[in-house]
Amino acid sequence: MCKLTRYGIIKCQLDECLSILQADMGMTYNELSIFGRLRKVEKCGPYSMFTKLVNEWGATLSPTQVRGKG
Repeated sequence: MCKLTRYGIIKCQLDECLSILQADMGMTYNELSIFGRLRKVEKCGPYSMFTKLVNEWGATLSPTQVRGKG
């Protein structure tokens, strides 16, 4: 169980903290990693990121859901 204060997380188990943080962001750390790679390494702008993510995530997410991730 995590204990939260206005200063942040005081005490919790790592898996539980990651779950809470990911739920707050609406994205997983893996998805954030993909965003970072596309922006910084591949130098993608918003449109090229969207088209690449639709191709990469198209089997599990619709284009509208991909748009909601960004």
